[in-house]
Amino acid sequence: MNGHNHAGNYGKHGNCHHVNIRGMVETEKESAYAVVKCFPDCLEIEGCGLEPDRSLGGL
Repeated sequence: MNGHNHAGNYGKHGNCHHVNIRGMVETEKESAYAVVKCFPDCLEIEGCGLEPDRSLGGL
């Protein structure tokens, strides 16, 4: 996970998920952040504002 890609981004290479959280500096009227919930077999990312929800399974 990385938090400095202004537009945000996601990619997967094999079983490795790559997540960039959106930069808050790009959000004039709405925020962009996330809460990550960790489980033994997945990560649940609850996006807030402009950041989307994601479910990263297969960990």
